[in-house]
Amino acid sequence: RDESLAAYKKAAELNPSMVEAFVGQGNILNKKGKSDEAIDLFQKAIDSNPHYAEAYEGMGLVYVHKKQEDDAVKSFKRAIEINPGLVNSRYHLGILYAKKTQFQEAVSEWTKAIEINPQKTEIHYNLGIAYTKLGKLDDAISVWQKALTVRPDMADFHYVIGLVFKEKGDFEKAEASLKKTLEVNPKMAEVHKVLEELYRSKGMLGDAD
Repeated sequence: RDESLAAYKKAAELNPSMVEAFVGQGNILNKKGKSDEAIDLFQKAIDSNPHYAEAYEGMGLVYVHKKQEDDAVKSFKRAIEINPGLVNSRYHLGILYAKKTQFQEAVSEWTKAIEINPQKTEIHYNLGIAYTKLGKLDDAISVWQKALTVRPDMADFHYVIGLVFKEKGDFEKAEASLKKTLEVNPKMAEVHKVLEELYRSKGMLGDAD
């Protein structure tokens, strides 16, 4: 990483208007915890090219680390305004909306992010959780099931699907999902407790053994 930082510094020295070099340096410094230095570099990039979306995205990530969430929202929104295809900005903007319990706004950002890159399963997970917060349980299940077509080995997804089916009162599908969870990851001890609760509700506790 230090070699990369040196390379970006060299590029910026050779071409002071090279915004990619400023952004590259800024991203590395932000990961090193040098937030103020990173902000200075992102600002230099923006001064050189006010329409360079990645500079605003980088600035947003710094503000997230500094817990300046309102500033982070503004930066990510500006980045998306310039380049609507920035999945990372939409992902982080959705997280910030969810933290403010603005779940519909989070759903909007994460849905667009998945349309751009369906492979990012962590976005599917968060989108499903947001749907549950809005009471849209069927939408949550649908999102998680789509993610499992990408990666069927994700135990957490089978687990939350099972929990939602249990909440809906569909004990048969809940049981199937919870058992699938244990097939994928037998070490998820909490699943046994949920299955026990499920069997107790069905009056068939003996099946939990």
